[in-house]
Amino acid sequence: MHLLAHIPFARARTSPQTPQKEDSLNPRTKDNMPTNYSTGYWDPVGEYEFHDTIFTLTVYLPPRPPPKYLPAFLTREPLDTKPFHVIRSNPVTPDYTHFERRHLADMPTKTVKIKAHRFPVGLRCQHLAGVGQRVCRAGCYVLEKGGKEVRRFRCARGEGCEGHVYCGHVKGVGGVKCFGKKGARMACIEGLP
Repeated sequence: MHLLAHIPFARARTSPQTPQKEDSLNPRTKDNMPTNYSTGYWDPVGEYEFHDTIFTLTVYLPPRPPPKYLPAFLTREPLDTKPFHVIRSNPVTPDYTHFERRHLADMPTKTVKIKAHRFPVGLRCQHLAGVGQRVCRAGCYVLEKGGKEVRRFRCARGEGCEGHVYCGHVKGVGGVKCFGKKGARMACIEGLP
C-alpha cells in the first residue's frame, strides 16, 4: 500500500481524474461560439478570434488645421515675391473638412495597431479577409481625429463618432462607418486594390 494513501489530501491528488463531460454551453465548442468580445467570437472567415488579437494597419492621416490659439503670424504662409504671377489651381486655404480619393497621394501614412474588440469584421478590408491575416500595408484606412470644427458629416455610430472629413466611398454596416477609440477613429476605404 502506498504511504500517502492514508493522508486525505494526498488521496485526492493521487486519485485518477474523472473526464469532464462535453457541456453544451462550453464556449470552446464550434456549435455554440460566443458572440461577446470578452471570450472571443466565431469569425465568418472560419477561425476563432480572441478579443485581444492585434491587427497592424497602414492608415492615411488627413491634415488638420492649425490650432486656433496660435497667433496669425505663426500660421500664415510666406508672401509670394516672384516677379511674375502664378495661377494656383487650389485655394490658398485648404478645406480641412473635405478629402477624397484624389487627395490620398498627398497624405502622410502611419502604422497603427488595433485590437479585435475595437475592429468590427464588417469594416475590414480584403487584405484581412483571409485566415490568419493580421497586417494590411496597402493603406486601406483613413485615421480621423474629428472635432466640432473639423468635420463634414457624422455616421450612425452615435456619440462614438466625432465626425468625418474623408468624403469618398467607405465601408459601412448599418450606417456605422468608423471604428476605434475616441480621437483615433478609422474608416475603411472602399474600392482600393
